[in-house]
Amino acid sequence: PRETGEVTVRTLRPGRRVRLDAATLTIRGRAVAEARCWTMTTNADADKRVEHRASPLPAVPAATPDPPFRGFPPAWHYPDAIEWRFVHGGSGQPGPAAVWTRVRVPVVGGEAATPLQRLAVVADSANGISSELALDRFLFVPTALQLSLHRYPVGDWILLDARTSLSGDGIGTTLTALHDASGTIGSATQPLLVQPRERAGQQAGHREETFAATGGPGSRSGSPRKDPYRPAPAK
Repeated sequence: PRETGEVTVRTLRPGRRVRLDAATLTIRGRAVAEARCWTMTTNADADKRVEHRASPLPAVPAATPDPPFRGFPPAWHYPDAIEWRFVHGGSGQPGPAAVWTRVRVPVVGGEAATPLQRLAVVADSANGISSELALDRFLFVPTALQLSLHRYPVGDWILLDARTSLSGDGIGTTLTALHDASGTIGSATQPLLVQPRERAGQQAGHREETFAATGGPGSRSGSPRKDPYRPAPAK
């Protein structure tokens, strides 16, 4: 978000062993994002550690002078806020990809980023690094991000090993194995809305027209805004 927002946190399901919490980000009175988190107590007696990986973790490659992402608007600072070291694949190369990442900036101003924050920042880029279609022609919009972690990450570096599958009708899924320097952390899942950029631009223009006609978000004047993604009510 490019505006100041307010975050509210609440517990949806209290419990001693399992608890569900939720956080909502609100901007100008409108909820723009929500996160839910299941937390579970650890068990000191369950001391057996099991990981399933076909090969050892790859080392962090040396830095290269070439920028990992090309063609992004200068005002979009996300790529520059992260250090990217591709093991295989990469931006502009369709197909699965694996990349070591390290967040360069604090998530909260004046506070050092925690390993868990670093993981959450980079995990949402998995669908972009493993796209199966040209990024300049298609949009891959992740409608959600689910992180399933069996332990907390450690250290600065996070490895994303991502693979995207497409159904051929505009729906896809990105599955990502998550690792730190010590081994496997868990997995990430992103359901995807896939559209040609030309069509998405036309729909965005339509939304902008209706947005302006009603005086912007939160406006109580004018007729209700139309949403091209919302089905018409049944007659």
